[in-house]
Amino acid sequence: MARGISHLRKVPLPFRLALFALSLWYAPWAEADPSFLRGWTPLADFQAELDSNLLGGAAVGSTGTAYFQGGVSWDSNQAGVWSGGRFVATYLGVTTGQPDQYVGDIQGVSGLTTPYDISRLYKLFFRQNIGPATVRLGLMNANDYFDDVGLACDLFNASYGTFPNWSQNLEGSSTYPFSSLGTMVAFQNQQQADLAAVLGPTTAGFYGIGEYRWESIGMHWGTFLVGGGAPDPINPVPWYVGGGLRVKGYLPSAPKDAISLGFSRASLRGLPHAETSYELTSIFGIIRGVHIQPDIQVVTHPSGTLPTALVGIVRLDFNLVKLVEN
Repeated sequence: MARGISHLRKVPLPFRLALFALSLWYAPWAEADPSFLRGWTPLADFQAELDSNLLGGAAVGSTGTAYFQGGVSWDSNQAGVWSGGRFVATYLGVTTGQPDQYVGDIQGVSGLTTPYDISRLYKLFFRQNIGPATVRLGLMNANDYFDDVGLACDLFNASYGTFPNWSQNLEGSSTYPFSSLGTMVAFQNQQQADLAAVLGPTTAGFYGIGEYRWESIGMHWGTFLVGGGAPDPINPVPWYVGGGLRVKGYLPSAPKDAISLGFSRASLRGLPHAETSYELTSIFGIIRGVHIQPDIQVVTHPSGTLPTALVGIVRLDFNLVKLVEN
C-alpha cells in the first residue's frame, strides 16, 4: 500500500483530482434515492494539452498543461425549495507548462496557462435572483460575468477570456486562475490599498463587446468584435482590439462541432510594434463527454520585439460526468 501511495504522489495533481472525481460516481451514495440528490449537480472537467512553438518567438520548444476543475452546484428551483437560488463550490488544480516561455508573447497562446501550479478552492458562492436583479456573495471569478465573449469560447488565445487591458494591467485580479471574496451587486473586488505595491497602482479603463449570430445554408454562424482601452501612462497595454468568426453545424451528424477564426491585437506602450495573434481552431467530438481540439496560431511581434512565432496546440477535454453517464 505504501508503495502505491508513493507512486500516486508522482502523478500531477490535476490527474489525481480527475481520478478522484471519477471514483465518486461509483460510491454507494450514488445509488441513493433521487430525492436525496434533488437540486445537486456534479461538475468535473479535465483537460490536457500539448503546446509547441514551431518557429520564431523566444525559442523553439514544447510543453504541456493539465487542468482539472470539479465540484457541485445546487439549484433551488430544481430542489423545489424556492425560486432563483444557486450555490456553487469548485476546486481547481492545474499543472502548467507555461508555453509563453517559448513564444515570448504577453497575451498568452493558451487560456489554461497559469503563473504557477495551482491547487486551491476556486469558487464558493451563493447567487439569488430577485426580480430583474441578481446578487452574488462569496468566492468568485469576475471574468465569468464581465469581459466575456460567448462566440470566442472555443479560441485558445487568453486575450479572448480576459482582455489584456485587464489581465496585464491588473495582475492578480479576480480572473482565472484567481478568485476573490466579493458581493456582486454594483461593485466587486475593490483593490486593497496595502496590496497596491504587489498588484499595481489604481487605474481605470473600458471595454466593449459586439456579437451577431445568424443561420445560413443549414449552419449556425456567429461573429464578434471586441476592444478596450486603459490609456493611463502607468498601463503597459493601453489599447486592445480583437474579432473573429465561428461556424457550427457544418456536419449534420455532429451539430456541436465548430470551426473558429480569430485575431487579437494588443498595443504595447513604448515598444515599436503591437503584438497580434491570428488563430484557427476546430473542436471535434470523439464520444459523449470527450472532445479533441487542434489549434494553430501565428503571433507577430511577440512582446513587441520578437520574430513572428508559429504555435501548434492539441487539447483533449474530458467531461467526466458525461463520460461516466455513457
